[in-house]
Amino acid sequence: MVSRFSSSSNASGRRVCSCGNTHIVMTSRTPKNPGRRFWRCPNWEENPHGHYFKWTDCEVDGETYVQPSMQPPINIGDSNEFDDGHWKNKCLKLRKKLADERDRTKKH
Repeated sequence: MVSRFSSSSNASGRRVCSCGNTHIVMTSRTPKNPGRRFWRCPNWEENPHGHYFKWTDCEVDGETYVQPSMQPPINIGDSNEFDDGHWKNKCLKLRKKLADERDRTKKH
């Protein structure tokens, strides 16, 4: 996705949105783009229409290109870690294991 909104660099080399704010670099936490970094204007969240947003994957002559080799393969649909009860069950198993170990050490 290439932003259609303008951006420039100021004297210090920082990227600046057309509204005058300095861009910030953030990391996506969405299932579709996990860990993917992007530039955005601080005002983008309040009003994405008119403020700068661009993925940082690969920039060539001011245009952004996504290189598939830079994105690790991930198939969230096949992972049980994202099931609602996965972490709860894992925690319960670890608690039981800890309690069993504590009981075992008390006997010796």
